[in-house]
Amino acid sequence: MNTNQTLETNLVPAHYAHLQAEGFTPEQIYSLECDHGIESLTLGQALRQNFKVWDEENAKWASSSGLKFPFTKTFAQVRCDELIERKGKKVKYITPLKAKSEAMLPKGCRVITEGAKDAYAGSMHGSIPTGALAGVSHTRKALAEGCGLTILFDSDGWHNPQVVYNLISSACYCNGKIQLVPEIEGEPKGGLCEYFKAGHSADDYAELIAGAMRPEKFLWEWMQRWKDYSPSLRADCVQTTVRLGEWLAA
Repeated sequence: MNTNQTLETNLVPAHYAHLQAEGFTPEQIYSLECDHGIESLTLGQALRQNFKVWDEENAKWASSSGLKFPFTKTFAQVRCDELIERKGKKVKYITPLKAKSEAMLPKGCRVITEGAKDAYAGSMHGSIPTGALAGVSHTRKALAEGCGLTILFDSDGWHNPQVVYNLISSACYCNGKIQLVPEIEGEPKGGLCEYFKAGHSADDYAELIAGAMRPEKFLWEWMQRWKDYSPSLRADCVQTTVRLGEWLAA
């Protein structure tokens, strides 16, 4: 892939190349930097902006240089150049310590997804204003109840009962609909960047969003897929459905 920077940029080459690899053109990257405020951070800059987690084992703050994606003037995520351990798990994205989660909501936003890059892909490639959450569990933290947004998440959500639980509870909270990115060959965790790199058009994206489902229909569609799951995954799905039934009936 040609990673020549054909327009002026302050991004470090690795970050510029990453955005190109995610399907963004030089003109779009220029817009992301100039209009949306993405920037490369050094380790020192990340620490000063409070992008850090406490490392219990070494009794110090852990952080990383990385690519910063602002959601609002007061909330952002950094895609770390080095994985960070948080609560026993290696994570790629971190938010400012103790910051209140906020959503990226472009003008006319109709769809909300996980992560800024996929949101930019939906808006730029798909021509539908697409917003972003920092994670599937952030709906109640970052969105207004009854906002009516369609919640769109990665294709691997079909195989993750906890994600399905969060999607259905989130859609009920938002009075919205649910859709997942179609499964993409060779992309076990396919988001909107992968969707458009696979050749899908703005018309395809419009059709995908038009096919979004109310929570009850989405639950039924998910249950039809269980026959192809392993016995252990099916058991987890059944337990999640029972939890959803109890929650919906409360």
